[in-house]
Amino acid sequence: MHKAEQDILTPEEVSCYLRVHLTTVYRLVRQDKIPFFMVASSTRFKRTEIAAWMRKLTVNQCGQVPPPPMT
Repeated sequence: MHKAEQDILTPEEVSCYLRVHLTTVYRLVRQDKIPFFMVASSTRFKRTEIAAWMRKLTVNQCGQVPPPPMT
């Protein structure tokens, strides 16, 4: 499998990756709360965008969002 193919996830794979029910993934898509794209009538996700989305949602113990990592 090519690197580009590994970066594209199905809803089922995102469900496992996030450890949430598949219904939750589809609800997030319907509410436009998670980055996704459509291929024909299939919902797909980029692994890098899901990881960035998770970092954006992460809060520390004080309830503050940590700064982005320095590159």
